[in-house]
Amino acid sequence: MKKIWETLKKEFFIAETLRYLIIGLVCTFVNLGSAYVFKNLLSESSAVVLSHNAAAIGTALGCIFAAIVAFFGNKIFVFKSKSWKVLDVIKEFFGTISARALSFFFITFGMKLCVDNDIFRLVPFLQNKWGLTAEFAKGVVVFWFFRCTLGVIEIAFNYIMNKLVIFRKKRLQKMENAENG
Repeated sequence: MKKIWETLKKEFFIAETLRYLIIGLVCTFVNLGSAYVFKNLLSESSAVVLSHNAAAIGTALGCIFAAIVAFFGNKIFVFKSKSWKVLDVIKEFFGTISARALSFFFITFGMKLCVDNDIFRLVPFLQNKWGLTAEFAKGVVVFWFFRCTLGVIEIAFNYIMNKLVIFRKKRLQKMENAENG
């Protein structure tokens, strides 16, 4: 039993968490970078719907890119799922996408409220207290503050979903094999 605990501790509580954090950082950079690029491209659009919702749409596109990176990163590097059987891949892919979809709605809604609608009235505060232009305050400071804050929540949520739901069966099988072997 002690050998099983030491194996689990080493594999799941240290190495797995470190690998997840690395993949999480990669996904975060993909998400943030692509969201920022798309937000800037869309804010210059002549289409009012696109320019007025640039932060939310940019964030949505960033989430899509990050979800694809997350699936392959988690499957191959974090949870080391070896099965490439079609049914296993479909289950893991849709599990990953479902978890990411939940966090996507949370972040997109949060960016719409906090950046596009400025519900906390930070832009006027930053203009008055720090002398920033409205464009810089909203487009850079407020955008990055809320995008990073919501990103931390997203990483934690997706880790919990991956560890406890999506790749759970694989972990239980490893524990049983370690106990029997």
